[in-house]
Amino acid sequence: MINSRSEWLRWRHAAIGGSDASIVMGDSKYTTPYQLWNQKIQAEPVEMVMNPAMQRGHDFEPRIRALFNMLYDRNFEPALCESSIYNFMKCSLDGKDSPDMIEIKTANRNDHEGVKNGILPKQYKAQVQHCLFVSGLKKCYYISYYDPDWNKQVSKEFMEVIEIFPDIPYQTMLLEECQKFWKCVLEKTPPKCEDKDFVPLDGADEMIRRWRELDVQIDELAAKQDILRKSIVECAQATGYARLIAAGVKISKMFRAGNINYSAIPELANVNLEKYRKPETNYWKMEIINEKV
Repeated sequence: MINSRSEWLRWRHAAIGGSDASIVMGDSKYTTPYQLWNQKIQAEPVEMVMNPAMQRGHDFEPRIRALFNMLYDRNFEPALCESSIYNFMKCSLDGKDSPDMIEIKTANRNDHEGVKNGILPKQYKAQVQHCLFVSGLKKCYYISYYDPDWNKQVSKEFMEVIEIFPDIPYQTMLLEECQKFWKCVLEKTPPKCEDKDFVPLDGADEMIRRWRELDVQIDELAAKQDILRKSIVECAQATGYARLIAAGVKISKMFRAGNINYSAIPELANVNLEKYRKPETNYWKMEIINEKV
């Protein structure tokens, strides 16, 4: 029995959940398999900070479920499920009323339009099939809800529903990928990284700490230098001359032409400028995140 959110987080942390399945399959827009793996190997789960879209989903889910139950004369209630065979496969259902389940999404306009045409958004296929597999249920009512104004009062005019059935070949592939991923978690060996993944740079901590200390000193010195520069410029402007010299420094008033706004040139409206682009170059960027030195 799970009685608190902290207990639910620990329960979910020790397994692959429905939303995790989409990440494992590489369908998530926001999280990579490596990032998920890095979360799962931690001793304790980290509470996710809700963005506005997530908060909206959290607030609307009970209302949408109640509306669906009324319209379909059903009694779907939230439920937690675990695979009886694979203990690392779990899911939190938005609603269960055997032999069926529901998955509720407060959608964006594009995803909602797709559901109107019977299309399940690609990023949710793994989640739905994972939940069907783990729960052993026969059908999922996928509920897409989109309200342009997001009024608190829910209405059936903003709801679209499609029925999803178990896809055995896909579930077989999903299970294989989840088994590979969970093996990485248990052995603490990272899965394949993507270009947007940040991988630890071993052996560089001391150099990085020194660089960060110097970076702070540089910022402080730059601020002091900027104050002095502004004072010098004020003195130079007061003389009325465009070129001055003092203490071995030339001080000149410079003029620079403004940049050309190519998008405003009518003759270039339909011209592909990409072929005029110079070859790609690369460089290393270092930025400080909110961590202790």
